[in-house]
Amino acid sequence: MNNIEFVEIQAGESTATFCTRGGVITSWVVPAGRQSFDVIDGYQSTEEAAEANGARAALLAPWSNRIEDSKYSWQGINFDLGPDKEGVREGLHGLFLDRIFEVSGTGPGWITMSAEIGEDELAISYADGVAYPCPLSLQVRYEIAHTLGSWQLNMRLAATNRGTIPAPIGLGWHPYLRYDGPLEGASITMPARSQILTDDVLIPLEGAEAFALAPTFDPNSGLLRLDDLRGMDTAFTDLTVSTGGEATSTATLHHASGATTQLRAAIAGSGARGYGLFHVFTGEPLKHRPCEAVALEFCQFMTNAYNRPEFTEELLVEPNKSAVMNLSLIHTPHQK
Repeated sequence: MNNIEFVEIQAGESTATFCTRGGVITSWVVPAGRQSFDVIDGYQSTEEAAEANGARAALLAPWSNRIEDSKYSWQGINFDLGPDKEGVREGLHGLFLDRIFEVSGTGPGWITMSAEIGEDELAISYADGVAYPCPLSLQVRYEIAHTLGSWQLNMRLAATNRGTIPAPIGLGWHPYLRYDGPLEGASITMPARSQILTDDVLIPLEGAEAFALAPTFDPNSGLLRLDDLRGMDTAFTDLTVSTGGEATSTATLHHASGATTQLRAAIAGSGARGYGLFHVFTGEPLKHRPCEAVALEFCQFMTNAYNRPEFTEELLVEPNKSAVMNLSLIHTPHQK
């Protein structure tokens, strides 16, 4: 824990705090009337950051969520991620959760951090086998700003293939958004038509069986609405996008107070089913502060994409090239 540090940036009346373990945001405080509101429920201590329970605000790279049995094949070679420290074989949330990130730049309202996985680490990352085909670097830039009555946190995540062969890369982000007001008055809307169906270990079903019309999707509004934010660990896809120089899709947390927090994602892929999704986790199993926030995640690819042939070409990143993800959180306080 000696290498874990917290770094703060400020823009006007807003401050954000980041942790070097995992390169994650841990707090984002914005004005809300006569008070302030911390949008992000992140790690609140060095001990929490070291424990990493719940993967709070985790940068998910080079894959998001799970890989079935921690095994996959890439270009004819088998890879085995092995079990986690609890002995579970699920390959959860990529390779950068416990990395110490270096602060590579900072200024008024912005910060960049980066970390690397070297060639010498690939065969010893996990006891049961080689984890990944080639070395990687991951860079994240966060920026906070105020615009049109709202506060905005912009994030750019870039994973670069540092090897000599193509590598599979898909990115995601795992922020927990605090409720402003009681949970019972909160809801989420998003332009997602389908729910991803999974087995009992949260691996999507095979082929087209993984997709079903989301039960609360309204074809008239084009929105899926979730009014009961309990007992969920579910992904929604088949996103409708809006354009205006860039294709985006937005999920919105509606707070009981009347405030809103939007997660806006740039969508640049093929539009294949399972490319581009919002994942909702309501947090009942969390060790710290269960159900005080909701994980509203965006992932470029559905869970277990490494084992779904339809994504092989789209996951491929050539040597010295990068996969990039651009996201924004937009918090609009209740106007009293």
